[in-house]
Amino acid sequence: MTDLESLIPTPLPPDASPESREMQPVLQQLVLEAGPDFNWNCSIAALPAYLAARAQNAAYRGRLALAATVAIRANSGLPRTLFIRLLESLMRTTIALPDEGMVQLLQGYGLTFGGTHQPAIRNALGAFPVGLTLGQLEKAGKKNGLGTQLATYLTAFLAATHHELTGWQAAEVGKLQHRLQA
Repeated sequence: MTDLESLIPTPLPPDASPESREMQPVLQQLVLEAGPDFNWNCSIAALPAYLAARAQNAAYRGRLALAATVAIRANSGLPRTLFIRLLESLMRTTIALPDEGMVQLLQGYGLTFGGTHQPAIRNALGAFPVGLTLGQLEKAGKKNGLGTQLATYLTAFLAATHHELTGWQAAEVGKLQHRLQA
């Protein structure tokens, strides 16, 4: 096995969504193009596979964002770094997902509400582009309104962040709450 082959992402979990399985070749191509020297200082915008994905429609980019979220959780090291950068870059474009897709995306960040276990919101803020994702929701909400499922999820998000207004990243949590209430 060559060094480059060892960078190819591990197979996605068996329960990965159809969107993730559909996008696995794109994720693998990104890793191959990035090579072993990819790091936080490298630009994903220079990779042909990213440019091709960015040129696709908003629904395609939304499915790729879902796949990137699954890939972030399934990988470590350089592939994980690349997938985080991919997700951040996709969130700076326009993506299109149905309400349940947006909920699935945020839950993929570890923001699952309603059970006995409260999510580590601050961990999600550090590892995933939560603010950029809420920006996508804000744009979609102004354009099409929010469905019941998404509105219920965001209400739970607000309730869970209410006690997070002190300490590290308090300003970020405050911005998120303001964005959700607007």
